[in-house]
Amino acid sequence: MKILLAVLLCFVLTTSESFALKGGPVYPGGGANIIGRYAGVLRPPFCPLADPMNCPGLNSLGLFTLSLPQIGLGTGAAFIFASGRTLSGTITASGDPNTAALSGVIDTSFIVTTSVSSTGGFTQITCATGAGRVTGKIATKPGAFPSVSSILVKGTASVTTACNTSSSCPTGCVNGNTPYQIEGFKQSNSPQ
Repeated sequence: MKILLAVLLCFVLTTSESFALKGGPVYPGGGANIIGRYAGVLRPPFCPLADPMNCPGLNSLGLFTLSLPQIGLGTGAAFIFASGRTLSGTITASGDPNTAALSGVIDTSFIVTTSVSSTGGFTQITCATGAGRVTGKIATKPGAFPSVSSILVKGTASVTTACNTSSSCPTGCVNGNTPYQIEGFKQSNSPQ
């Protein structure tokens, strides 16, 4: 009887080892630390049409920097170059540590400074605004050595441009919605 119990106990111990997890618990976010500074580019998607003039936003590009803190919303600077204008402003976003999802908004504007001859002062006129939603995913580059530079941001943005038709504003501004693809990377583990 003792021999049979010893054999059964050896079988149970051997089998229980095969059900153990390797490397600790599995987290849904992929193990990437989302706290830190990021930089990236917003570029228009590939145009499959024969005439590229029929694709919106091909003559545009965006840049951003974003600091994601441990608590609260992340903020940064955003620039969009479209229709010969530079729209500058902010990006505000949050990162979910459980899913490594990034979600935020971009708010930019193109401001022209004009002189007022009677008073000798200056007046600022907002000639265009660009605002929209940003969504993405923060993930470690597959097969890369785990480091700060191997953490990437990929996603999409949709920015709506609204033009002011004031006589003080330059002509050629185009109203509309421009889709962008986001490609970025982590610069630092510190949000400052």
